[in-house]
Amino acid sequence: MTRKIETNATILAVDDTPDNLDIVRAVLKESQHRVLCAVNGEVALRLAEEKSPDLILLDVMMPNMDGHEVCRRLKANPETCDIPVIFLTALTDARDERIGLELGAVDYIAKPISPPILTARVNTHLSLKRALDAMALQNKRLENEVHERQRAQAEVADSIRYASRIQQATLPSDKLFQAFLGDYFHWWQPRDVVGGDLYWARRWGDGLLLALGDCTGHGVPGALMTMVVSGAIDRALQSTPAGSVGALLAAINQSIKDSLGQHDLSEGHSDDGLEMGACFITVASNELTFAGGRFDLFKLSAGEVEVISGVRKSLGYRSIPYDQTYPQVSVEVAPGDAFYMSSDGLFDQIGAQAKRGFGKRRWRELIIEVATLPSMAQQQQRMAEIFNTFRGDEAPRDDLSVLGFVCRQDEPRSLFTGAAEPR
Repeated sequence: MTRKIETNATILAVDDTPDNLDIVRAVLKESQHRVLCAVNGEVALRLAEEKSPDLILLDVMMPNMDGHEVCRRLKANPETCDIPVIFLTALTDARDERIGLELGAVDYIAKPISPPILTARVNTHLSLKRALDAMALQNKRLENEVHERQRAQAEVADSIRYASRIQQATLPSDKLFQAFLGDYFHWWQPRDVVGGDLYWARRWGDGLLLALGDCTGHGVPGALMTMVVSGAIDRALQSTPAGSVGALLAAINQSIKDSLGQHDLSEGHSDDGLEMGACFITVASNELTFAGGRFDLFKLSAGEVEVISGVRKSLGYRSIPYDQTYPQVSVEVAPGDAFYMSSDGLFDQIGAQAKRGFGKRRWRELIIEVATLPSMAQQQQRMAEIFNTFRGDEAPRDDLSVLGFVCRQDEPRSLFTGAAEPR
C-alpha cells in the first residue's frame, strides 16, 4: 500500500549557505510544503516561536550559534519544544549523529542532499507529528471529560452527604426513648451514605409508638422512599386510634398506595413499599402491642428468645391488597424482658468465611450471648463487633437497622413537665 504523502506543512530550513536553502526549497516545493528560511541561529529561534512550523531542518555548522545550541534552546522553550528537528549537515560521523539525537532531534540527514531521501524523511516525520498531535488532542479531550466527570461526581457526593444530614435529622429524638424506655439502643447503618431503613418513635396517646421499617432499595432511591413512608405514617396517625398498631399499618399501606398511584393496577409504573414492625408501649405497663408486615419482634425473657411474628404481607406494593389487614398481638412484659427488631440487612448479610447469610438462628443466638451485658449500649457494641467479624471483607448487601429496648417500670411523666414534648 502506498503511504499518503503529507502536504501543505510549514517547514523552517536553517542554513548559513543560501544555495543549500534554495535546494531545500525546491525539493519540498514538489510536496506543496511552505518553506521558511533562516540564515543563522538567532533568526531561526525567532521564526520558530513566531511561526510555529511543523518541522525544522537544521544545519549544524553555522557561525555565532551552531545547530547544536539552536536545538538545545528550541527544546528548552515550552513554545517550541514539541517541534520535530531534523539535522541536515555534512557532519556524518556517528559521534555527531549521536550528539544530535541526544539533544532531541528526531532524525539526522547527511549532505549532500538526496531529494528522495529528504522528501521521504520529512513526510515520515510530518505524519508522525500529526499523529502525535491528534493523540495529544484526544488525550486533552479525555482529560477534560475525566475532569468534568470527577467534578460532577464530587457535586453528587456533596449532595448525597447533605441529604444524609437531612435524613439523620428526621430520625427521632433520644428524649422519647429515654422517657418511655428503661434502656435502649438504635443501630442504624445505611449501606451507602443514605439508606432505605428508618426507625420511628412518636408519643401516641398515653404511650410510645416505636417502629422500624425497611423500604424498597437503598442509597438515594431508598432514602426518597423513607420520606414517602414518613409522610404516610404522619397521615395514618391522624386517623388511627392511639394504640391500634394493626390499624396504623393498614392505614400506612393505603397511604403509600395512594401517594405512589399503586392502588390501581391498571395505572402507574412504580411498585415500591416496605416491611415494617410497630410496637405501642404504655408507661409502667405489663404489656405492649405489636403488629408487623413481614417483620418479627424478638422477645428475650428468662434466657429464652420468643419470636412474635407479623403477617407475611408487606406494605404499599402493588401486589398488596388495598384493604390488607395487619393483626396486632398483645405481648406480656415482665421486669427484665428485652425486645429487639431488625431489618433484613442483618439477616441477609453474607459472611466472609461461611459464604452464607447471617440468618435468624444466628441472630437469636447473638441476642442470648449479649443479654448478660449490663446495658443496651454495650449490647449494641458487642453485636456490631460480632457481626463485622462475621462479615469480614464481604461488602454490605443492604442497609442495616436494629432496635433493642427494655420497657420502663416507673412513671416517666416528669420528663415532659414544663417543656415541649419531644417528637
